[in-house]
Amino acid sequence: MSGFSAKANELLVEIYRNVQILEQNELKKQRLNISINEMHMIELIAKGKTGMTVSEIAQQLNLSERSVKYQSEQAYRKLGVNNKIEAIETARRMHLL
Repeated sequence: MSGFSAKANELLVEIYRNVQILEQNELKKQRLNISINEMHMIELIAKGKTGMTVSEIAQQLNLSERSVKYQSEQAYRKLGVNNKIEAIETARRMHLL
């Protein structure tokens, strides 16, 4: 019975930490004023070893390449970066990815 209690406590601590991380990430996104679409662009750009291309993202989301470029550029601006490599590094460093 005491083993169950210790395990339950460990799980509660882990859940609490995860909730804190999620709340911190949400606050960071709000402070940066990054939209859901812009954050999604960063996530897709970071996908895989080399990331997805504008063309691949446009095809997957059924958007024009122009829309993908615009939303990506908006996200870069809000992150204070100039390209996808910097965006991925910054988003990872900020624990947004």
